[in-house]
Amino acid sequence: PDNDRVQLRRRLLKLPYWIQAMSAWYATRNPFWHRRLYGTIGLTNLSQNYHRPYFGLPPNTHTLTLATGSITDRTILNAQGEATCRKMLCLSAGMDHTVVDGMEAARFNQRLTQLIEAATGLDDSFFQETYSLLQDIPA
Repeated sequence: PDNDRVQLRRRLLKLPYWIQAMSAWYATRNPFWHRRLYGTIGLTNLSQNYHRPYFGLPPNTHTLTLATGSITDRTILNAQGEATCRKMLCLSAGMDHTVVDGMEAARFNQRLTQLIEAATGLDDSFFQETYSLLQDIPA
């Protein structure tokens, strides 16, 4: 099946440009084809090493698009009321409101914030595995 798809793509690329453009236009207007070609979630990094808070506005071509901005040092109050310096991630989300209800989007954003703040999935085994993979890369 994969070889058939490759051959089909090669044949499509040999078509005149205006037919390719019209096909792409139609595919992006059909939600089923759009999902199959492009997926439902987009992720982009817009940080560019800024040293101040930067929130990117993601282009919303998917049902959900996340854009990471800069990571900056911010002074916040901890649970004891003491000022501490922490790294803060600027993260923007764009959602297609024809597909996602606003209340569900707010719940998703709240849960995503909780997971990021708790560093879910970043336990010691993750760091050890990542470090060992980086050691195997030739210089």
